[in-house]
Amino acid sequence: MDGADGTWSEPGNRDAAMKELSAMHARGHGIIGMKLVGNGDFTEAADRDKAMKFVLTCGCVDAVVVGMNGVAQLDETIARMNRILAEA
Repeated sequence: MDGADGTWSEPGNRDAAMKELSAMHARGHGIIGMKLVGNGDFTEAADRDKAMKFVLTCGCVDAVVVGMNGVAQLDETIARMNRILAEA
C-alpha cells in the first residue's frame, strides 16, 4: 500500500496510507478501494479473503473495484463480499 517507489512488489506503508485515507474520508472525500485481490497475484483464497476483509471493514472505503476475468471469479467475488459484509 502506497510505498516509496510505487512498484507492485514493494512492502509499502499501510499505517501511513490508512491514516491519510481515514483523514480524507472524515473530510467528506469518497475513497475507492482498487486492486483488492492483489492485481491477480493473490492466488490463495485465504489471501483474497484477508485483503477483501481489510478493505470492506476498515471504515473509510466507500466503493471498491475488483478486476475479474470470468464468470467463476465474478461468482467467487460476490460470494466473498456477501460473506464478509454479513459477518461485519
